[in-house]
Amino acid sequence: MYSLRRTALLFLTLLPLGCGFSAEGDAQAKAALQKVVQDIGTARLGVAHSGVRRVEAHWEQDGAPTSFVYREAVDVDGSGGYDLRTLAVLTPMSADLGEFLLQQDLRAGFFHRYRDAFPRDPELLLSNYELLSYGDSIAVAGRDGVHFALRRTVGAPIRHDLVVDPVTGLVLHASTFDELGKLTARVEYETLQLGPPPPFQRHIASNDELVLPLGPELDAALGFAAELPGLLPDGYQLLETARIVDALSRTWLKATYSDGMDVAFYLSRPATNLTAEAPLTGSAAAGLGTVSWTPRGEPAPQQTTLHVFRAAGIQVLDARLPDRQTIAVGRVPSDDLQWMIESVWPRD
Repeated sequence: MYSLRRTALLFLTLLPLGCGFSAEGDAQAKAALQKVVQDIGTARLGVAHSGVRRVEAHWEQDGAPTSFVYREAVDVDGSGGYDLRTLAVLTPMSADLGEFLLQQDLRAGFFHRYRDAFPRDPELLLSNYELLSYGDSIAVAGRDGVHFALRRTVGAPIRHDLVVDPVTGLVLHASTFDELGKLTARVEYETLQLGPPPPFQRHIASNDELVLPLGPELDAALGFAAELPGLLPDGYQLLETARIVDALSRTWLKATYSDGMDVAFYLSRPATNLTAEAPLTGSAAAGLGTVSWTPRGEPAPQQTTLHVFRAAGIQVLDARLPDRQTIAVGRVPSDDLQWMIESVWPRD
């Protein structure tokens, strides 16, 4: 059912990256990398399977190391349907368990698409990363996977360690380390069964998303002019823009950025009656920790409020301005997210 050619493609692609010359000039290596990235991306929904994964997030809270770990079940039917279910929380948490599980259900789509690091864009991958090691065989959930480690050469030297099943293209293990070598995130299959899973209820997206390029068509769909951040995290570039209508019928601009592995988001909508809306808080993040905020550039516009929290190691900055609400999301330094938001603040 699955082709073993992916193993050869991985080695064909990674060999130039591990040598003393750039793969950018090698059309064959670039074409192979494009195929590998497509295979890994397709496998996430295209390979029918079920299993249990351990999800870890690690950060510092007021100078003290903090962790949040839970176990989730994943079901994928191979034709686009999937579901994530939290099975157990493995570290202490202050939030109500029922609220946490509800939040996890609501975030299942986001987690499946964006939470875990994996190769997303070959051009950005070549521009921003170097290969540290590859080729070792590591067993994960009873399957022999190919291990490789990538380190960012632009901005903070973040490292990603991946173990990929060469037969299916599934990422069996993914770990992310910060510039100091500290583990910040890890997702790993503990069990994995290939083939159609038992009957399950597919996740249904709560947002209506329409991907459109920047321009008049997007502005018309939004009902307002799209304005994007002028400052981005190092190495990140725009992947796509979209109009989103959320569960409360509010229309948002969504811009997705990537460095080739990770993603960051910018969301914005005009102000209507923001003061009447409940703010995003640490409670909404299921007690995973709030982050202190200090303006990095010019003072915030008057009547601006900011709410900052983490969810599964992903930082969220929610700014309420007099004329708009802006949100920046990503597993990047909070300073970078703050600059994204501040770069679109109105100036006198």
